[in-house]
Amino acid sequence: MTVTTLNYHLKGNAKKRIAFETDLQQKLHLSSLQFSGYATIFSLLNGLYGGLVFIGILISIALGITTTIVIYLKQISEGYADKQRFTTMQEVGLSEHETTKSIHSQVLMVFMLPIIGAIINLGFAFPAIKQIMTQLNFYNLTLMVAIAVIITVALLLLYLVIYGLTTRTYHQIIDK
Repeated sequence: MTVTTLNYHLKGNAKKRIAFETDLQQKLHLSSLQFSGYATIFSLLNGLYGGLVFIGILISIALGITTTIVIYLKQISEGYADKQRFTTMQEVGLSEHETTKSIHSQVLMVFMLPIIGAIINLGFAFPAIKQIMTQLNFYNLTLMVAIAVIITVALLLLYLVIYGLTTRTYHQIIDK
């Protein structure tokens, strides 16, 4: 098999460069396996990477929302189950401050365990992520670390907002 390379630099936008490469391929009567230009390959890889990023973001958002809703509903159902116990403990002397402290610690533990688990998981998965990104010729350690930190902080903020809502609702259930 013979491989011939031509180095050329084209001016103009991506559509014009792709159109030129397509015309050149047709005039030389070559198939896509025999001829491919930089602009065409760049466009195809951009589409591939964009699709992978979109699917990854979509799956991540779906799993994040699902996890948050499951934890929220679990805590609310536990609030209804604990209502009688808190009522009994308040009748024997449990103060409002101690009730609030108990609710916060219980809900905080349930919400923070997944965050801690996710951070530990990210730490162990980082070498595999780095290897996958290297295979796709898309490796930048600084960018990867920055994105991991930003996503972790965003997830933590989302969980803290849901934690606040859950704690408030849990407290309302207990006080009824």
